[in-house]
Amino acid sequence: MIRKGNVTVIEQDREIEWNSTTGYRSTRKFRGLKDDILGMVPAMRQAGYTFRISPDEDGPMSECVMTAPDAQDGADPNAETEITTIWTVAGNDIEKDIESHPDWIDLAQSSRENLRDFKNGSKKEGDVVLAEGDTNAEAFKTLIKAGTTSYTISQIVVQRTMTVAPTYDTGAASMTNVNRIYSKAGLTSAESIPGTIFFSLLAGYYLKRTPTITQQANGSYQITNEWWHADTWSTLLYGDVIEA
Repeated sequence: MIRKGNVTVIEQDREIEWNSTTGYRSTRKFRGLKDDILGMVPAMRQAGYTFRISPDEDGPMSECVMTAPDAQDGADPNAETEITTIWTVAGNDIEKDIESHPDWIDLAQSSRENLRDFKNGSKKEGDVVLAEGDTNAEAFKTLIKAGTTSYTISQIVVQRTMTVAPTYDTGAASMTNVNRIYSKAGLTSAESIPGTIFFSLLAGYYLKRTPTITQQANGSYQITNEWWHADTWSTLLYGDVIEA
């Protein structure tokens, strides 16, 4: 980026504004030769800045007005360059085989085997023998007779979508702890879940999925992280739970 005091490009004093909705925003104004001002464009686009260039009608000079949120004003080259962060708690409907239902699993083995054969068509209704005392077995038989062989559950998905400049710390996009389990408190602590989302989180556990990273037309990047909720995830498959 062009710095204040260059021979052909002069930067005016920086303007800084703040409000409770968008936080800090910096406006920088440059004036210089048209070709030198245009030479600033690739760097500004790559950093995700908003800018306007106004050439003089007569003469060789142009003015560039550049705006940037937070610390993206060039004052600190090592500053964080997160542009926006959006948190979402969404629903994800999953269809599961009826045999995975907890009440089916609790049936006696003989009832499960007979019902499975009935479901698969290898045994007629009159040939199904259910274990005595299996109170839910008859209900499952009725469901299968009506053609019901699956059921749906609604799963909570916590999603964070960040838009960042190329210089942003890639920690949010890293593969660290992908396919690991977080407790509710562990996820809240590790990812700084805002209070507006925290109240929506269900008790239980959250499995971190692989992030999606997409480059935008202006050179910035969009990083999407997801954590999938369940009452329990297998520690045999995914390792120990990450607590707060």
